[in-house]
Amino acid sequence: MFSQYFGNYLLNHSYVSPDELDYVMNLQKDVGLKLGVLSINHGYMSATEVQTVHDLQRQQDKQFGELAVEKGFLTRQQLTELLSSQKSEHLLLGQMLVEENIMTLTDFSRAVENYKHEHHLSDEEFLSLQNNDIDVTIEKMLLLHEVNDKGTLQDYLSLFARNMIRFTEPHIRLEAGEEPSRPQEWTVMQEISGEKHLYTALRMDEPTFLKLASQYAGEYIDEADEFAQASVSELLNLHNGLFLVNMSNKGMELEITPQNIYYNKTLHGAELHHTVSVHFPYGECQLIFSENPLHIQG
Repeated sequence: MFSQYFGNYLLNHSYVSPDELDYVMNLQKDVGLKLGVLSINHGYMSATEVQTVHDLQRQQDKQFGELAVEKGFLTRQQLTELLSSQKSEHLLLGQMLVEENIMTLTDFSRAVENYKHEHHLSDEEFLSLQNNDIDVTIEKMLLLHEVNDKGTLQDYLSLFARNMIRFTEPHIRLEAGEEPSRPQEWTVMQEISGEKHLYTALRMDEPTFLKLASQYAGEYIDEADEFAQASVSELLNLHNGLFLVNMSNKGMELEITPQNIYYNKTLHGAELHHTVSVHFPYGECQLIFSENPLHIQG
């Protein structure tokens, strides 16, 4: 996840061109392997066992390795070995930029130091970002340290990032977004009630909608039909369901209502609290999280 932020920084500061960044990001996708693939490749787990862990991740907010050890599919020693074989995304990105003669080592080192300075990152915080500590990444990149009573919001956004990586697209970037003042082709909404009343929504154009539906469903979808709509709606429902489980573990009981989906509508709400832009390699969507009611118009 951190490489998406750092890559965007390199682009915005003219260290690399858009074509150069796309090229090395695609190389990185080919080299970087998920833990499940590595487990099969090492002969530690079968495909069925990997799928079992993926299914469990739809019920529990836990990392792949943690669940694999709990189920007895991996030993702690095997997990440590697999984790050590995964190269840091940040280092992998730097290696590729240098090997492809896009940047020199000196330029890359200077860019890293400038990035740390501009984002006011300590060495410890920067290490956490490199290690893809999602809680730290979300707090620093979305400036949540400036938000009063950020606890529930950070829990929700950090879980959302983890769920997007687990169930759809690993190469994402979350940034503070603008309030949704114009119509959007597709909007999925769901309310959360109980000790807190929360309103959530995902909004995006149709190409992004179809790609996201395809990734979640695990098959190609080229029409925004009932299946596509159900896939994206279920993605929001899955995320909110896992959020409820996490909040219940913290002593807060919540419930969710059925999802609603709308086409080409404008979203309004009193004092929309938080709008987040979710950047995928193929498009962008808005995630909206509010303690005030959201209303559809148009």
